[in-house]
Amino acid sequence: MYASDELVSTNYLKENKCAFVVTEKDKLKDTLYISLNDDSKRKECINNAYEVSSKNHNIMRNSEIFKKFIIETLNNK
Repeated sequence: MYASDELVSTNYLKENKCAFVVTEKDKLKDTLYISLNDDSKRKECINNAYEVSSKNHNIMRNSEIFKKFIIETLNNK
C-alpha cells in the first residue's frame, strides 16, 4: 500500500504489520521488491493479516459488540 501516513488505514496496517506499507516515494521500489521476493516477510504479513481480520473483522464478534451497544444505549434513556 502506498499512501499518506496521515490516513487511519495506513497506520492501522502498519501497526498490525498486515500489509507492505510505504509512505515515502523513495522507499516504494525497495518495499515492492521485498514484497515480491522475500517469502518469509510475505508469509509473516499474510499471517498477521489473517490474525487481525479474524480478531477485528469477525461478523459474530462485531454483531455482539453492536448488540451490546444498542442495549446499553436503550437502557440509558
